Amino acid sequence: MVATDVIWGTVLTAEENYQDHVRDAVDARGAIDRGAAWGFQATGPGGGSDVPSYFFGMGEGLEPPLDGRDFGFLCEVDPAAGTLRKLPRLGRLRHENAAVACRAGCALVVYEGDDRRGGHVWRYESAETVRDPSDRANGRLFDAGTLY
Repeated sequence: MVATDVIWGTVLTAEENYQDHVRDAVDARGAIDRGAAWGFQATGPGGGSDVPSYFFGMGEGLEPPLDGRDFGFLCEVDPAAGTLRKLPRLGRLRHENAAVACRAGCALVVYEGDDRRGGHVWRYESAETVRDPSDRANGRLFDAGTLY
């Protein structure tokens, strides 16, 4: 996990390595293909698995299994309030890092790195502008914007 201080007193943290705990075969429609999570056959000779069980992740044995669509987000943590809020508008990816630009009169901008092979650098730009960079209500700017 990577954390970045946000100017108004909260912290961003990344759900970076969720794929080690849940299967990550989610298509563009949001559907999970549990049989092809990593692009190989999970059954070996005689129908048994030739892949060690730990490879499938710690969440695999839970009932019900953890759903990969619920993980892979940046989260805003408010240490004073003791709360964590996932930020789906900033994309679902294997976040490596996040850098925040928060200036009065400008959109809130977040640059994010995707740690997956062939991943990209992403830019989120809020729909509204920042009024006061120290205003604790700036977290609302994560709720409406464009991810490039």
